[in-house]
Amino acid sequence: MKPILPREMLWTEKQTMDEFFELDAVNEDFFEVFTTLREEPFSLKADAVRVFNEVYFQLTRIVYEQPLPDDIYKYMKDIKGNLGWSYSADLVMTMAYFLLSLVEKDIRPVNKIFSKEIRTRIFFSPYWKPFKHLFEKLKKEKRVLRYSFKPSPVSVDQISERYYNWNVITCNYDRSCIDSVIRLWDGFDDRQEVAKKIKDSIYMNASRMNYVTRLHLENILDEYILADEDAPVWMCAESSPYDESDSLRKRTKELEANVAAMQEHIRELEAENEGLKSLIETKKKTGQSRKFTLPQIVNYCKGSVQWDDVKQIVAMLNKLLRRNATEEDEKLVDSIEAEFINRRFGNTFNNANVTMHNPQIQDVYRISDNETVNLGDEGDGIREED
Repeated sequence: MKPILPREMLWTEKQTMDEFFELDAVNEDFFEVFTTLREEPFSLKADAVRVFNEVYFQLTRIVYEQPLPDDIYKYMKDIKGNLGWSYSADLVMTMAYFLLSLVEKDIRPVNKIFSKEIRTRIFFSPYWKPFKHLFEKLKKEKRVLRYSFKPSPVSVDQISERYYNWNVITCNYDRSCIDSVIRLWDGFDDRQEVAKKIKDSIYMNASRMNYVTRLHLENILDEYILADEDAPVWMCAESSPYDESDSLRKRTKELEANVAAMQEHIRELEAENEGLKSLIETKKKTGQSRKFTLPQIVNYCKGSVQWDDVKQIVAMLNKLLRRNATEEDEKLVDSIEAEFINRRFGNTFNNANVTMHNPQIQDVYRISDNETVNLGDEGDGIREED
């Protein structure tokens, strides 16, 4: 079982491109290609540091979570929610794919199946061709990516500035998850401080937790907090030797207590719901409850003259829809950007394919019908076959 890590525990944001260049030299080459996307017909105006931060965060997350092919949609939706525009997902996943393809074969950090799924989804993106040419150039030069993509959390001081649901992060205070979270930081003092924060969260949840379970968790965390720096006990202590019947009995009592607490919570929610109903009735009289449907907002955006008039609305929609949008919702919002691109170039443009009616633009985006990618049995990257 792995912890459910938030962004701050996976990636520390870089402030300049020089920091990415220091991370690995191939980032300079990727940046050079990225800058060409600011020219016609791409006219990409995205901030490079922000895009590279998103690429490295998503790559770190992918390597850590080891997702299945069906999980790709949640990553793409998260990218759009973070950057605010639909084609950011194509750009970020394109860069991620080729960066992964440059990792040395013996230390490839992500399964080939998910890499192939990225290619299947992003192959027709207009960003694919420029980065594919870069990949081929770097392979000929026998250059590889040596960055490990291991989690790079922010400082413990920054963690202290925000609220985190440690119960969720540690999968209900699972012992192995607690240890994995604490091990994210290298410093001995930092690890002890994180252990204290997890222990503090147990106190906050004490009313919802069985006493024996809480005491057991506190004892586990004390092993970290009171550890000797010269002889740390990370994962040294075994779990308490409860026999099976005793463990089942205590678990049953814990579940019974949780059920009682949930029933009480339900009663509280029902009372709160009644109060909200009364409040809604009041707001209806003042117009505060007026709502607009997603199609109405999309049609308003498409009726605007300039992209600058609606780009903030699109960013807001992508962020709000990141958690609970359907695929139809996503396509509806994406159609706003497609509308403005079509106006500019006279094209039919969507995430699945690109059909250009302008010959000059068509040359830029043309992708050979017989182009294939073969990752090989040992994951040796991408190559074009005649």
